Amino acid sequence: MAGEYTIATKVVADAIKEAEDTNSMCPETMANALLGQVLSQMSKNKTRADVESYVNFELDNLGGEFMIATRGC
Repeated sequence: MAGEYTIATKVVADAIKEAEDTNSMCPETMANALLGQVLSQMSKNKTRADVESYVNFELDNLGGEFMIATRGC
């Protein structure tokens, strides 16, 4: 797994755990907040169509074993 995916997996797991452990937070709301922030970040460098295409690709491949890391930074 590429380093970026390893870090992202840990960040999400930590945030969801924090939401689960904090009475005033909800894990589902945390997931929505994380997604919103990621989409905001992606939209700084991509068109809406590109973001939608990437999101659709990820949705189509949920639970898949393959993760493709491209180096388009």
